Amino acid sequence: HVFPLDLHHDVSLVSLSQAVKTNGPLACYVALSVSMIGQETDLFCHEGIDLLQVLMDNRQYIPAMRILKNVSPRFFEMKPDTAPPNLLKIIYQLSQADVSTASLTEKWILGEGSKYNKCFCSLLHRQITERWTREPETGLKALKFWVATMITYPDWHRDKKLLCILNALCELAFSKPDMEKVIIEHLFLCVQSLPRYPKKGSRMQSVMSLVIGEQGPPTLLDSFIPQEHGWFAYFAMQAEEKLEKETGIWKALLTAIRPDPRQSFDAAIKSCASELKLQNYPLSYLCIYRWSKLSNELPHSHPVLPLCWQRFMFYYLQRPVSTGTTAPPSLGYIFFENYPYFTQLKAMRKNLQACHQHFKDLCISQKTDTTCSEREKELTRNLAQMFLTLELWVDEPRLHEADLYLPALPPQYDTQRLSQLVSNQLTLWIELVDLEALQGYLDKSCQDWVSSFEVKKQNSPRKQPTKTPDKRIIDRISHADTPSPAPLLVTVDVPFVSVLRSCLSDPQLLLTEVKKDLRCITQFFDTSQMKARDLSQLHNTLISLVPDLYQNVPDTAIVYATCKTTCTGACQIGFSFNQARKNESIAQLIDTNVKNTKTLISETKTQVPVEFSNACLRISATIRDLKEVSENLPPGEEADKLAESARVMFYELLSSLTQRSNDFPTSREFYYNCCQTLGSKFIAPRPGEAVRLLELIQERIFLANFVVSVFRPDIATTLEFTDMYAKINRLISQHDSTIGATLLSKFDVNSWLKQQFKDSQQIFKFTELVFDGLEMKAVKQDDTLLLLYLSHLEFVLKHDFPAVFSAVLHQLLRSSESGELSCHPWKSFIDRLNAVEQERGRIEEDVIKSELTFISKRMIEQRMASQQTLYTLWDGYQQYLSAVITSLVEMLITNQAEKCVTESEGFVSSSDLKELWEIICDVYRPWLFPCQNTDGSLNIPWHLSESESSSIIILKFVNSIVHIQQRLPTRVWHNVLNLFWEVYTTQLATPSTPESILERLQGGFLSLHWDLFIPSLSDIETMIELRTSKHTLVFIAGVFVKTKWDNILMTSSPYPDLNQQSALCSYLTLTLTLLSDIYVLKQTDHGASLFSMAEYSSQNYNWESLPASTFESVYSWLKESKAPDTFLLTSASSSAICHFLQAASGFPSFSHNKETQNKQCLYVRFLVDSLAKYSLQSEAKDLPVKRTISSLTSLITSVCVSSLSLETVANTNGMSDDPTQHVTQLISELLNVLNNSAPASVVVKTSLVSIINALSPSGTDNTHVLCISALSASCKSLAAMSHMVEVVETCIETHFSRMSSPTQEEITGTDGVMLLPREDGYGWKPICDSLTIPEMSEQEYVSTSLEFGCCLTLFSKILLDLPICKSLEDELTRARTIAKWCGSIKPSPAVESKLILLIVQFYKLLTRQVRFGTAPVELLPVISGFVATLAKFTEDKSSEGLLGAIGLGRKSELSVKFRLACRILQCFTSLQLPVDCNSVVHLRIVPRAPGHPRDPATPSRDVPGAVFASKEAEQALLSLTSLSNNKSYGPLYTSALPAINLVTDIGYCFVDCPLVFMKVVSVFYPDSRHLD
Repeated sequence: HVFPLDLHHDVSLVSLSQAVKTNGPLACYVALSVSMIGQETDLFCHEGIDLLQVLMDNRQYIPAMRILKNVSPRFFEMKPDTAPPNLLKIIYQLSQADVSTASLTEKWILGEGSKYNKCFCSLLHRQITERWTREPETGLKALKFWVATMITYPDWHRDKKLLCILNALCELAFSKPDMEKVIIEHLFLCVQSLPRYPKKGSRMQSVMSLVIGEQGPPTLLDSFIPQEHGWFAYFAMQAEEKLEKETGIWKALLTAIRPDPRQSFDAAIKSCASELKLQNYPLSYLCIYRWSKLSNELPHSHPVLPLCWQRFMFYYLQRPVSTGTTAPPSLGYIFFENYPYFTQLKAMRKNLQACHQHFKDLCISQKTDTTCSEREKELTRNLAQMFLTLELWVDEPRLHEADLYLPALPPQYDTQRLSQLVSNQLTLWIELVDLEALQGYLDKSCQDWVSSFEVKKQNSPRKQPTKTPDKRIIDRISHADTPSPAPLLVTVDVPFVSVLRSCLSDPQLLLTEVKKDLRCITQFFDTSQMKARDLSQLHNTLISLVPDLYQNVPDTAIVYATCKTTCTGACQIGFSFNQARKNESIAQLIDTNVKNTKTLISETKTQVPVEFSNACLRISATIRDLKEVSENLPPGEEADKLAESARVMFYELLSSLTQRSNDFPTSREFYYNCCQTLGSKFIAPRPGEAVRLLELIQERIFLANFVVSVFRPDIATTLEFTDMYAKINRLISQHDSTIGATLLSKFDVNSWLKQQFKDSQQIFKFTELVFDGLEMKAVKQDDTLLLLYLSHLEFVLKHDFPAVFSAVLHQLLRSSESGELSCHPWKSFIDRLNAVEQERGRIEEDVIKSELTFISKRMIEQRMASQQTLYTLWDGYQQYLSAVITSLVEMLITNQAEKCVTESEGFVSSSDLKELWEIICDVYRPWLFPCQNTDGSLNIPWHLSESESSSIIILKFVNSIVHIQQRLPTRVWHNVLNLFWEVYTTQLATPSTPESILERLQGGFLSLHWDLFIPSLSDIETMIELRTSKHTLVFIAGVFVKTKWDNILMTSSPYPDLNQQSALCSYLTLTLTLLSDIYVLKQTDHGASLFSMAEYSSQNYNWESLPASTFESVYSWLKESKAPDTFLLTSASSSAICHFLQAASGFPSFSHNKETQNKQCLYVRFLVDSLAKYSLQSEAKDLPVKRTISSLTSLITSVCVSSLSLETVANTNGMSDDPTQHVTQLISELLNVLNNSAPASVVVKTSLVSIINALSPSGTDNTHVLCISALSASCKSLAAMSHMVEVVETCIETHFSRMSSPTQEEITGTDGVMLLPREDGYGWKPICDSLTIPEMSEQEYVSTSLEFGCCLTLFSKILLDLPICKSLEDELTRARTIAKWCGSIKPSPAVESKLILLIVQFYKLLTRQVRFGTAPVELLPVISGFVATLAKFTEDKSSEGLLGAIGLGRKSELSVKFRLACRILQCFTSLQLPVDCNSVVHLRIVPRAPGHPRDPATPSRDVPGAVFASKEAEQALLSLTSLSNNKSYGPLYTSALPAINLVTDIGYCFVDCPLVFMKVVSVFYPDSRHLD
């Protein structure tokens, strides 16, 4: 073949062409190497780049580099921006090859993390050097191409891999002056092109400066480690130095500070920057500081280090140009007189000393190094002297004086170089750079490419003569190795003599045999433990001695210095300093310690004695023999003797075990294995052994670890079981709770209780022991112990609860009175009591009565004896005791109800009812009723601070009364209220009862079912008698308006003394009394009800007698025989029909009658079906639909309002069903019009608009009452997700829009955060209770909500998801979801206040993560992403598109207050994300955490480990604080100032984000109720 080959036309290359088409990497490499694709530029750009990409995709990086070396010269004449983009992409991929997956694997396995990067650098060295050797011009072109290519990539100066390649190019260019100029020129152009603040000028420049947000002049050295890229840093600093010269800032600064060197540098540089029309030029960006920093950070052995120090000294010693007759002084030292640059100067001095010492030590080592050349030794000496000179230059202040005569200085000052620097001459100290070593490194790099990676030409191998098969077999056999002989069999002697089998059955003989062995084992283990203890003591002593080995001793030194002038004598200079001297006594102690340690270690390394090994083996063999013989023996006398021998040996093992042996791990393991083997077989199954083991444990606590596994207390006798439990209680309280917990865990209480089924006394005794354990302090501090005791109590309760009920209750009361009992036993008791209550009848009625009586007597005795309230005495237990009382009362009522049904045929005698009532009153009387002390003073039931606790007891008392009414027959309901009324009037409504107590009691009593109250004549007269007190009169008014007076005045009375005439007379009197009382009408909400009762009138027709089935048949006939528009309110006749049907169906009032409710639902369904049928007509119009939907929504609203009014409550007739269910059903029927009608018809569109308008905040006055019911109905009825989302969003918006604005009394605290009004139906709870999202359509639900911008709907989804979160990870997932939603929603003015809900919830979830210990590194990505989303909301103009990128985007539609609110939160959040020197982001989670820009303690960014605010955060803070002068933001800035102060306050951290946003929201959105 003739190269290059034609791949597409050469027939012999068909297989290669096919392989190339299948993207085979080898075929692609061959095609690029031998065909014209790799030789012709056009073909390579058209096809070859794709083949090269195949090699990259298959991670064939070395072959790809070979191809790149061959094809890259064709592009040297091009500029990188004109080169093929795919080629630039491949070059970038090669530079990043080490970070791929395969390379990371190599890094871990082979330790070659930068293999491909080094290979790439070797390729460039080889290619450029070859072309420079042939023709320097071509070498320059190659260098220009590669440098220009590397700096075309985005953020190339922050990419460590690209910087490594540029560093290699800089190494190569340093030895070639022309190449050095090329690199500096390219880097200078890069510095100029970096973003910077523009000069003061046009408005467009001001906008661009705000968008870019730079903090200083451009720089290439802001985000990498100079030690790794020292050559590049040297070249980059020269480029930045050139830029500083062009700006003139350095020259202007020297001129400004020359008249007054002590003036403020900050003021001087700001003045100079203003004159030069530069902005924000910090001092730290001056080259004098940056050269000093680079010099300090480079390694001592770096070749370019002397040149960096030369550059620094050029600025440090430079004198301004003289304009007069005298030379000006140098001003470089002034730049390092103030903090923090003074510390930087100290660091330079220390670094110069270290460099001098480094090269000084190197000189010493080179003297004996025969491989080191004289040139290298001379260079090392020069460098050591040079760094000493530099140290003198830095420390000598006289060098900056203008009149200093330099030639008179000593030789150490190197006056020749010093005079050049002072006279502003910069001649490079090239003689201090090891150019030969640098050239050797470059030659080696080129050779590495040639030897390791370049394809070598191989000679064709010599053809070997072919051998026949038989010759090959003979050669293989003849060269095979001779097999090794088998090893010899060596007989090993028995190391010990086993115990005779005959001795195993004799305990005394066996004991005699093993005692000697046990003694030997114990002695060895004790000795080993003592050696280990001594070794530990020696180690601790050594640690304590080392810090005192050296001590500071004051010392002085005198130096004599002579001068060249004629002086009388030498100058004496004295120095006082502290010298570190060794403490000889301490050193002697350390030497002794080390010697003893070595001796002890050598003793411990000696071989284990044979006697000890034989003893261990003998004991182990004896135990094994005992176990094996026992397994083979049948039950009988021989087996018993063997078991007795085993038990004797077991206890002998325990007796021989000492504390020292227990502390030694090896001995502990030996004894543990022996005890386990013997104990599991011979000790554990025997009942009486548990007592003996426990006695041993009490004597020696450490034995518990060896015998606990064979401790079996559950097989002991009853008496032994309880005695052992008591002993363990004492053990826990006196010694060790851990061992006690282990022993307690061995008690199988459940099995023991089953054996003691009839022995109740032992069970009671065991219960007492359990409570004794629960009262111990050790149990409160140990959760394991507490759980064990609780589990034992659970077994007792589950065993026979009715039998132990009284005993456990008495124990609970006794232990709680001392205050030593935790709440867990109460919880267990209550849970079991509730379970028994559900089973019904397991606790005898007499027992319940006696226990309630016992509780009531005990409580009243405590109250009278202590003169304190029960709420104080039972603080911490009150809720549990009240729960027990409630359960017992409910059980007593249930038993009475069942007794009434089974024995009395539904009748309850007055005596039984009165007895039941007295028991209930007695048990609640100590908690609620005032009483008289023995001295006649009033004993109030609770104090003002205990009002909340008393409200709970009041509610339980009221619930008990309601429970009586629900469980007992209806004929005695009113009797219960009559009994209560008697107690109220005789014991509560007395002059001695405080008004505060009476008011709270009456507030709870009003919740009783007074609609069931049928007062007697005496009761009514009592109401009239109590009218003198305004508080009792208010309560009477509440009872009066709830009482069904129709049952009293219009039907036959159950009382013989209450006739119509007397009742009517009393009713009239009471009505006039209440209506004439101004306090009742003004101070209560009963005034309207009283007026309604006075104007009461009956209905004309009783439609409730008509069943719903009749209506259903009528509606069916109408739908089948009439056109649908007949009933759609299109004419007067249709209106009349509908109104008639409304009245017949019970509209517009609500009724608890199921028939009436069914009729109303049928009416709505009828009109909806008519609309669905109407939607099939092509000529359907929207007006009938609007009128029909409007009529139905008005009717349903009326029903809902009627169900909530007091008239409806007064006409319930005992119905207890929920009115909202009926309203929800009506709305569901109405919403079916959207499901049943033709999808694209006018009916669906018009109905949807009409329903939303009716439910919207702009609807009628009463439609807001439908929002909750409509919310529930839409989730259950609507099929289309878009309809559901729109209705749900409207309902939520209406729900909050109708809430009243908070009053000033409802706003508390200094921060102005609104408290939620405590009223029923307020806030998000009713929404969450009513909202149901279809499980199969949750994703569609969310996507539809995002599409329509329904933020309230999305927020409700989050509220539903939060309660089901099982971990912090689930909540963090919800936070990420919110962040994703906020980024997806297109904000608009209509959704601003709603979007705030999602933002606040996001921060609430993340602050919970922080408070509960989630690692900040898991939260940082979420927070950073959300900050970017907030930044998008804060934009005054859109940043999307090309115009947005240059600041000419469309003006934001969002309001100024929303943008300002988001800007405040975005700034605050950004300030909580400081970074360190390694650009690692942190999270400020505690107040005054480091990293806040306003923190005075924030260190310099150069300090290692320092944490400081990011540039973006500082720019955000600067932008925020500058808004006070903004025309748009200025009016709102003052209002938001409290929140802005929080942003700048270092005392707030990330967890305060919700507080910051709440402050802004409370000012900007005070009328948005959904934000309350």
